[in-house]
Amino acid sequence: VITAPVGGRFAVELIGVPTAGYVWEAVGVPSFLAPAGETSGPTTAAQNPPGFAGGQHWEVLAFDVKGPGMGDLRLEQRRPW
Repeated sequence: VITAPVGGRFAVELIGVPTAGYVWEAVGVPSFLAPAGETSGPTTAAQNPPGFAGGQHWEVLAFDVKGPGMGDLRLEQRRPW
């Protein structure tokens, strides 16, 4: 359960494997929420050298609260194609 004020923003942080093509995506967003961006990055500094391939990454999806309401936010990890 997430409680956020109208006009506020919250974020969901998940671990994924985007290097294998799998990314987290919001597939069910209640009408009182609006996607507000996303970002990602490696989970360890060992993944930073140039040419490094593979490994898990954190992924953050942010949402703005446009109005009052209750509902389920559905996220799926999948290949976008």
